[in-house]
Amino acid sequence: MSTSAADLRITLVNIDGYLLRVSVAGEVDFATSGELRAALDAVLADLTGTPVEVDLAEVPFLDSSGVHVLLDAYGWAAARDCPLVVANARPVVRRVLEITGVLALLGLAPAGR
Repeated sequence: MSTSAADLRITLVNIDGYLLRVSVAGEVDFATSGELRAALDAVLADLTGTPVEVDLAEVPFLDSSGVHVLLDAYGWAAARDCPLVVANARPVVRRVLEITGVLALLGLAPAGR
């Protein structure tokens, strides 16, 4: 599954039935965060117990609306017993997640997974 809004692209990959990777590409801001929210909500609605990794390798910018989406997704995932982590955050995006405390809450997937 792949969706796009403005310049945001979201791709879902099931890794051996063990992990669902949600790869995000593009800036996550007020204009695009709704699309990310909709994609994560749709993904989590069908899951129970499956780990979810939000891959931010192709996200050069993340504002507070994107942070809010990740926090909400974390709550939805926890309610469905689905561990949710972020992966491959670029230094600027990682810094935003660190400053806001979101990185400590969600956790960072091991490199190279």
